[in-house]
Amino acid sequence: MFQTLQGIGQVLWGFSRLFNAAIERLSLTARDTVFIVILTYVFGFLSFIGYVRVGTSRLTTYDILVFSYGFPLEWLQVKATSLFYVYDVAILWISLAFDVILYFLASLALVYGVVRWRR
Repeated sequence: MFQTLQGIGQVLWGFSRLFNAAIERLSLTARDTVFIVILTYVFGFLSFIGYVRVGTSRLTTYDILVFSYGFPLEWLQVKATSLFYVYDVAILWISLAFDVILYFLASLALVYGVVRWRR
């Protein structure tokens, strides 16, 4: 258990160093960095509420509705027998990670472009 936590800590430390090096290299301020993080969350939220795909599946005698959320990769699946009875919620972690990386890169490019345009 401790080795797993230590490994996760090392991965997070590596991402932190990479993030700090990119921010320094691009000469962005702390305010710009906060905007990047906020935009990443906003893009994730908009992909959750802005895109849903509804499919049906028949396992037994009744239809099962499958709601898939997220854009461009669907990272949340909700299975329900009706709109009010949910029996399974699945988070697809790899799709979510790729989406967050994509949203982060999009927000980084957007903020960097605005900062360079204003200077």
